[in-house]
Amino acid sequence: MIDPIRCLVVSAVVLLAGCAGQFGPASPAVGDCSALAGCPVCPICPAPPSAAQRVNPLEVVDFAAVPGWNSGEQAAAWPALLASCQALRFREAWRGVCAKATELRTPTDEEARRFLEEQFAPWRVANPDGALDGLVTGYYEPLLRGSRTKSAPFVYPITARPTICSPLTCPRRIRICAECACGAASRASA
Repeated sequence: MIDPIRCLVVSAVVLLAGCAGQFGPASPAVGDCSALAGCPVCPICPAPPSAAQRVNPLEVVDFAAVPGWNSGEQAAAWPALLASCQALRFREAWRGVCAKATELRTPTDEEARRFLEEQFAPWRVANPDGALDGLVTGYYEPLLRGSRTKSAPFVYPITARPTICSPLTCPRRIRICAECACGAASRASA
């Protein structure tokens, strides 16, 4: 019969003997190709791997770098700028820009282009790998406030789900509000 202690000692010696050698081939120093001397596939010593170039994902560029800038219809964006200024004009950073934009009520494309070039700077967005092609998406979810009881400023009831919303396309918050309103309207008529 095999003695359990002897078996344990032999196992430990075998395990330690396996740890005595090197783990894999030693990596040669950079530029030392002695290990590749007989290699038929790679007779030339490969260069050390280069560090990945770091890319700034946001960079200010000239308007000339914006495709179609000089031939675009910048005046078409003016109503949107004026509408945004209704909310932004109270912020210190936007006060001067919005005041100047309001003075140019209906600018030509050239006037709008000049204004935008004087007041703003375009930024180029790059992928982490430096590629300039990509897809940018944005989302807007309105936050609607309401009340279950008629009180100022909530004087108009929501009696049904808005017709523009379906259960699949309507944002979650609107669905909840519309369902609450529908439930309240059906309870009030009962």
